[in-house]
Amino acid sequence: MTSAYRALRAAFRAFARMPLMVFTTFILLSLLGILSRVAAEWLGAPFPALFPFDGSQGSVQDPFVMVHGIMTLLTNLVSAFFIAPLAVSVHRFVLMGEARDKLAFDLSLLDVRFGIWVVVASCIPELLGDGQILLNLRGAASVIYGVAFPISYILVAPRLSLIFPLVAAGGTDPLKTSWTLTKHHVARIASVSFIITMFGALLFVLLYFPCRAGLHHLAQRGWIKPDIATTPALFICVSACSTLLIGALAAMASHFLLEYRKPNAAP
Repeated sequence: MTSAYRALRAAFRAFARMPLMVFTTFILLSLLGILSRVAAEWLGAPFPALFPFDGSQGSVQDPFVMVHGIMTLLTNLVSAFFIAPLAVSVHRFVLMGEARDKLAFDLSLLDVRFGIWVVVASCIPELLGDGQILLNLRGAASVIYGVAFPISYILVAPRLSLIFPLVAAGGTDPLKTSWTLTKHHVARIASVSFIITMFGALLFVLLYFPCRAGLHHLAQRGWIKPDIATTPALFICVSACSTLLIGALAAMASHFLLEYRKPNAAP
């Protein structure tokens, strides 16, 4: 709990030093989420995406599955480069005390390199998570895959979590270094990440319902159309929570990197 509190406090300190970047990141993520919704509906795919696993639907040939997969990959690709400047800045703030307040879409070469790592880190789990559909698994095979994938992800993701502060700091061989430094810290990294994520989920609930109620009130007064009242509320809240989580998880990883690199750190 102490590590989660420390990460959240560091994230808010970074946000206070870089309000312009935080604000533009939030705006860009909100617009991207709404645009992806509009594009999915224009292509004929309902939203949100729900995949039935009853054996009768959801094959790889299903146009809806293909549309969802393409939209997810494109959204991850674009959002990675919206996320990168804020994440890099928080990492460097924690690691070096450096604050750089700029527009989130003003990418540096370091941001681009970081964004590429984010694309890889987000797209691979997304593709593996859809493996039941892509491989057309049924019955016991589907159950085994559905259990094995999340367990493997929980064990592997913490071992790779220090890649991002290492990249942000300009380090070399971040994959090998992260794997080495996190060898005995999987449980701690996973548990702190879970606490921070649950905090983000709680914040989403606290933000979403008042935001949705306010938009529906505007719809009842005839100021906006009723059928567009929910979508902006959803993506505004998702983007707000995502922006916070980017900062908090970046701060957490940077704190752990500083700690695990100490000579007296646990082997």
